[in-house]
Amino acid sequence: MRPPHEPVPQHRQALRAHPRTRGPASGAPLPAVGLALAATALEVVTMVPYLAAVGLLANADLAWQVIGGALAGYCVVMILPAVLLGAVRIAAHDRAEPVLQRINDWFTRNSAKALGWTVGGIGIGTALNAVLALLAEPA
Repeated sequence: MRPPHEPVPQHRQALRAHPRTRGPASGAPLPAVGLALAATALEVVTMVPYLAAVGLLANADLAWQVIGGALAGYCVVMILPAVLLGAVRIAAHDRAEPVLQRINDWFTRNSAKALGWTVGGIGIGTALNAVLALLAEPA
């Protein structure tokens, strides 16, 4: 601890004078936790087709070379779009930047509405599935 009569160092005065922003940079854990949960949910959802493909391949009566080739082909098909989009982004940086910025602005403005519609759609689908299951069940 610094004695009370000692002046505050110059760099600390500058830090104290600078207004802190809200968000992950300010040390607030909530935005980071939300991002982590969203990333986890997306990872789980996108992992399901991969797990299904691995299950089908594991139960197939094929040679290991065919299974390995099919799995490698599946991985290439799943990775190729991201690689191609990344290459286009790097190659056409100056032309792509304004378009990507407009897309980002649109997503920023409309993300709450999209999330609401998505959650509502999932709720309606779940409710309809429950109603159909109840109607199909013999009394």
